[in-house]
Amino acid sequence: MTDSKRSILSLLTQCIQRKGKHSNQDQLNEMAYKAVRNSNGNNPNFVEQWVSKVLHYSSQYDSQSWPASCVEGKPRVYPKYGDIAGAWAQKQKDANQFIEIEYEEKIYIDKIDIYETYHAGMVKCIKAKHPNGSWVKVWNTPKVSCITHSRIFSPDFERLSFQSNVLRIEVDCTVASNWCEIDAVKISGTKFNFDLPPSPADITNDLAKLVNNSQFSDVSFNVNGNIFHGHRAIMSVRSEYFRAMFSFDGSSQKNSSATSYDLSDKSPPSYESLSLSHEKPIELKDVDDRAFSIILHYIYTNKLPQNCQSQILPKVWRTADRFSLDGLKSLAIFELSSALTIQNVVEVYVDVISALPIIESIKTICENYMQENMAEVVRLPSFTSLPQGLMLELIQKMTEKMKI
Repeated sequence: MTDSKRSILSLLTQCIQRKGKHSNQDQLNEMAYKAVRNSNGNNPNFVEQWVSKVLHYSSQYDSQSWPASCVEGKPRVYPKYGDIAGAWAQKQKDANQFIEIEYEEKIYIDKIDIYETYHAGMVKCIKAKHPNGSWVKVWNTPKVSCITHSRIFSPDFERLSFQSNVLRIEVDCTVASNWCEIDAVKISGTKFNFDLPPSPADITNDLAKLVNNSQFSDVSFNVNGNIFHGHRAIMSVRSEYFRAMFSFDGSSQKNSSATSYDLSDKSPPSYESLSLSHEKPIELKDVDDRAFSIILHYIYTNKLPQNCQSQILPKVWRTADRFSLDGLKSLAIFELSSALTIQNVVEVYVDVISALPIIESIKTICENYMQENMAEVVRLPSFTSLPQGLMLELIQKMTEKMKI
């Protein structure tokens, strides 16, 4: 390291010591693309419910601290264990204790979660009320136990063939000669006893099976010697770039060799000029094959493939920019900002400024991240080995908002 660099870093260390311990992530959060990943939350047929009302019970320890009504709503005591006020405890310590509970909506129950917070394991039977008014046994055990830690008891049982919103939970206290305590009871299930039409996620999963699938493919690409298969109809509706490429008047002419296309020209050639056929792949120059693989995956699924490495995302962004895929550009920014670490931020920054077009949004995110983690970043070999001019520029940007 040169003497001038040592002087620069020495001055920067003094600035860091004055900076204080507070950091602000607002800018990073505002710039990051916010994506929501839903699981059952996007399934209108799926329902989770907590107890809305206690109908009957065998006994309760008192009406203030351990009443039966404590099982209504979400847990108050769990995950704590012990004789803690806020859960239902029985007055009698026999084998005939029970509680009958009601939920707002009748559903086909396929899961029951019982939050046990004291002397767990004493539930001996669970019943559900049938529409005809009778009780149907859902689960039972010939022998109860006494477990000295809190737990969520989720017994295995066959999904109910009828809708119900009333349960009866029977408890045997004799094994511990003491009461047990139940904090809450949640049920899960479906409103209807059939599958709803496929969700967008299901359609996406089906389309994912077509990614780089040669079956029914009507266009192929040669990228650095790797052949990728596609479907013109899908690619053209997803990308204005490919739509323009595949649009043509008249019939195509088959060539004896693969068509070559240099992507340094942003205007796509026509389908006719490329003379495409299933057997004659388009050769795409100036494209990273790993990035193109991710491009194809996004075109068909609207998401990145699993385990997408952060190092390739700047190339993905630039290729997406070339192919008019603004959604993928935003997704790449979000994923890259989420994957930034002290160890990789300098390399990512250098990557986004070292080729055209410079990715200004990621560049700013990296600068903000380095500013927030300045004390660690300036000690990295990847930072101290930067060209002096670039190091000075970064130091100036990292310290411009500091009060010196």
